Amino acid sequence: MEVYSTGLWLEECGYIGASPDGFVAEDALIEVKCPYKYKSVSLEDALRNDKTYIIYKNEEGDTTVNTKHVYWDQIQGQLHITNKEKCFLVVWTPAECEIVEIPKYEEWEENMDLLKTFYLEKFIPYITNMKA
Repeated sequence: MEVYSTGLWLEECGYIGASPDGFVAEDALIEVKCPYKYKSVSLEDALRNDKTYIIYKNEEGDTTVNTKHVYWDQIQGQLHITNKEKCFLVVWTPAECEIVEIPKYEEWEENMDLLKTFYLEKFIPYITNMKA
């Protein structure tokens, strides 16, 4: 698998951006996570015992994606902003590595509108009213 470097990508509006760790092939990006909390434990055991991370092992031992984790939104945002179809999520520790393919969810697109509204109606007024 060859990874191509990339930089900051802006959504059409010009003020929402994403910076994936790289691109893989025409339709995929890569996001690498190196969870410090798993540095001295087996990744397999950690994912079996911690159901709160972006991926975990279900009762059958299959890798499951946690769609409630903040990395889920980060990955979906990257997919929508870069117009890629899937993400290869790499979870790396010194002892092990797990790669999970995460598809783009079209339904997530409505979150882009929420982000734009938040930015324009909450964030910009907040920073323009800050006192130095």
